[in-house]
Amino acid sequence: MQDYIKYDEDDLTKPIVITNKGLQRHAVNTLKGKIQSFTMKKWDHLWRLVTFDVEEKDRWKRDIFRKHLRRMNFFKLQKNIYIIPFAIEKEIEQFIKACKMRDNALTLHVADLGKREKEVREYFLKLGKN
Repeated sequence: MQDYIKYDEDDLTKPIVITNKGLQRHAVNTLKGKIQSFTMKKWDHLWRLVTFDVEEKDRWKRDIFRKHLRRMNFFKLQKNIYIIPFAIEKEIEQFIKACKMRDNALTLHVADLGKREKEVREYFLKLGKN
């Protein structure tokens, strides 16, 4: 079952429960599907930046969060700063909540990436061609 749901095998009348891991997986898949439906042609010229700070004692949480962002094709701007051009704020917030990162993550709208703008645009343009 990969620990996405929990149920009592001895008493099937008890409810099936979605685990935190299951909620995270659902949030990631929802966000991934939404991202794949966008193209740079629909871009509103605002970047959605996700930044986070997690203490070393919770490194596992940080590593999982980072792994999910990379899987969803966010661009790594810096170590704990990831960016995407698509208007998916609601889905990003749901993802952050599912990962229990509300106190550790921040999302921002950014209009200009300075010297990194061209590099990031090219990344998403290439991504859209695949």
